[in-house]
Amino acid sequence: TYVKRGFEDADDLYFYIQHVLGYTIPRKKFCPEHVAPWEFIKDIFFDKVYFVFAYGSRTSGKTFQIALINHLKMMYKQCPIEVTLAAGTLDQTDIGYKYFVILFDDNILGEYVRSSIKSKTTLIYGSELQITAGTLKGLNGAHSQIMVLDELETIENYSLLGEALSISMSKKD
Repeated sequence: TYVKRGFEDADDLYFYIQHVLGYTIPRKKFCPEHVAPWEFIKDIFFDKVYFVFAYGSRTSGKTFQIALINHLKMMYKQCPIEVTLAAGTLDQTDIGYKYFVILFDDNILGEYVRSSIKSKTTLIYGSELQITAGTLKGLNGAHSQIMVLDELETIENYSLLGEALSISMSKKD
């Protein structure tokens, strides 16, 4: 049903994450100037924001949340979505990719994966996630609709941010 129709609302999306994928995402913020992780995921999935900069402590779940958002957009946006994932280190990119692949470890969800190698996963109806290094060479390769740059602070040369921001491009239906 979700693949064919998507999600009716945020509560429907939360139900899927909690009861199908088995994850609970915090819905309440604990500091007045912060945003709850659920708001971050919900706003990105429902396209309430087009550019996001997430700042949080180590081990707070940012990389997993990025993988979850990539999974949701690629599976349930009703059209093929291309995503490029890069990080300051290839090790960090690999961690994000592993989180993404784990979300398809279910027998039913696994059937939607056409192919998966370490650098790229393609779903049966055309969505793709490609990983690359956060280097000049890596960021000058793919041109996808969505660019995700994880661990920005570990990138040695901040001019590479401009390269990363140049990756996103529209696709014709």
